Amino acid sequence: MHTLLTVSVKAINNLIQPNYCSICYRRIPFTNQTVFCEQCLQRIKFNLPPFCERCGRSIHDSPGVKGICRECLLSGKQRLKVFYVFKYEDTIREAIHKFKYQGELRLLPFFSSHLVEFYREYIFPYHKIDCISYVPLYSGKFREREFNQAELLAKYLASKAQIQMLKRLLLRIRYTRPQSELDEKQRWENVTGVFRLNPKYKDTISGKTIIIIDDVVTTSATLTACARELQKYNAQVMGFALAGG
Repeated sequence: MHTLLTVSVKAINNLIQPNYCSICYRRIPFTNQTVFCEQCLQRIKFNLPPFCERCGRSIHDSPGVKGICRECLLSGKQRLKVFYVFKYEDTIREAIHKFKYQGELRLLPFFSSHLVEFYREYIFPYHKIDCISYVPLYSGKFREREFNQAELLAKYLASKAQIQMLKRLLLRIRYTRPQSELDEKQRWENVTGVFRLNPKYKDTISGKTIIIIDDVVTTSATLTACARELQKYNAQVMGFALAGG
């Protein structure tokens, strides 16, 4: 009887406040606890092992040799190893854009749950992580957006993984152009010297292994810049993002 009542209430609620796909706005049956319709879900692609030992991307996407992807073999640039959950295309590209720029926060549980699942399967079994933090926003951009998407993801992961969360570990000391507007060379130049360690953590991160969370990784310039600042204080750093490619 309780189950029937619950289903009935959900059905009525679905008529009043229908569930819809965050991408194509198709109606979703109230029994489906998701933010995407079946068609949009099928277009989601995951970053799957084996991962490149240097950059973290799937070697399936860029065959190389001996655990190193083709891009890393050809590039001489030193960059941070970054794991990511999804390939940054199609449904996920649109969803992250809505999450960041349109405040579609109902996507957060979907993103967060997959972040935790990936962490537990591919990171936690092989790496000892001491702390979690995130890529900071410039103060003006934070006031405009009213939230930092990377911080929300980091907070959820820290809670579920029961790892210490370091709030405002890094400070963004000046405004930078959006990385999406720049080519690869400009992206590295754009974030050079942008991040500073929050002075209150100066004596506490030495010897710690820290995961830094971001939403999207492409060249890994932003996360590498974060890592270089923390490495000055003898911290080990790993990047972790929702999507990449």
